[in-house]
Amino acid sequence: MAIVSDLVCDFPWASAADRANALAALLLTVTRQMFKHVPLALIDATKQGTGKGLLTDLICLILTGRCASAISPDCKDEELNKVLTALLMEGTPIITIDNVERELRFLDSGKNPDQRVS
Repeated sequence: MAIVSDLVCDFPWASAADRANALAALLLTVTRQMFKHVPLALIDATKQGTGKGLLTDLICLILTGRCASAISPDCKDEELNKVLTALLMEGTPIITIDNVERELRFLDSGKNPDQRVS
């Protein structure tokens, strides 16, 4: 656990819970095949430049050997849904939606067309 903990020791965590959630996201990369459903990880901060993208890339590098696929939330929700669907159908394991500053709406397999993600 010390090796994994060392990977995130220099990030400016607001609380011990934030650090624990980051460690959980890291550990999930190597245990995700054990679970039927993998939880969503939300990485946020109170200001820019704190390393959110670096943390996302670290997690993805451990899982895939590559940086995470990043998309912008600046397009309309319908277009964002199409891009997300295409990435998921390709089997993209981690998708970064960077700099989200508005409420996002996604379709959930047609079950709930007004599901909100903030």
